[in-house]
Amino acid sequence: MNWEFANPAWNVLIALVSAATAIASAFAAFASRKTSEKTLQLQERQYLFESLKACAERANEYAKGKRGAEWGVNDAANIIRSLGLAIEAIKNSSQLKEAIDVGQLKKYFMTLLCMELFEEVHNGDAPDAVFQKTEPTRIADDVWRQWREVVEFFDIWDYSIATDEDLED
Repeated sequence: MNWEFANPAWNVLIALVSAATAIASAFAAFASRKTSEKTLQLQERQYLFESLKACAERANEYAKGKRGAEWGVNDAANIIRSLGLAIEAIKNSSQLKEAIDVGQLKKYFMTLLCMELFEEVHNGDAPDAVFQKTEPTRIADDVWRQWREVVEFFDIWDYSIATDEDLED
């Protein structure tokens, strides 16, 4: 069997088919890359939300059924460490290609907290009772500093202070 193409038109036709195939292959590779990027973005978002949920569950485990005054030093340290990890996850979320609003992430995380812990973060003074019972130490000071950072970071309530002008009505 002879596979030679003596006619130049056949050579042009084969070249056109090869070029079309190469273009189609490049388009498929580009589409595949875009799909992979979207999948990675979705996985990063899912990881972020799962991380926030895990941090909240861990903090809730130590705070459930206890007011802030009933927390032990270890309870407070573990709660604050979990809340600190959530802060880091939220701060790192800005690295996502389609970043999620930090305020929305804070609100989402706060909804995951049990009511006891939510109130303590909202009030901002939970570990006071813990540190009144113990002697000041470097670890306790560090935990207290971290607690202040947590409260400042999760201060999502926009209360405005009433001025004399507001009260003149």
